Amino acid sequence: MLRKNNDYADPEAKPDDKFAVWSNFRQCEHAEVCSTETGFLVRLSDKFSRLSNLLRPGHERTVSDESITDTLLDVINYAILLGGSLEAKKGGEG
Repeated sequence: MLRKNNDYADPEAKPDDKFAVWSNFRQCEHAEVCSTETGFLVRLSDKFSRLSNLLRPGHERTVSDESITDTLLDVINYAILLGGSLEAKKGGEG
């Protein structure tokens, strides 16, 4: 999760910015498309759609470098990040 965040997070964010870790997730708010929470739900929905297809009998996986386990870990990480984002918005530690 930390390695992926390095590739997505805002490199200009200040280290003491408690929202820096969610900078890429907050882009949908900056673009006035949807809330950060809705953005997380869309990403989770995408992962659940992928899982649904991969678990369907006879489905042939065409992306060979992302396993079902990788997708499950993405779901877990998005859920953790969503929880942390909600806590940060409430004023908690995140």
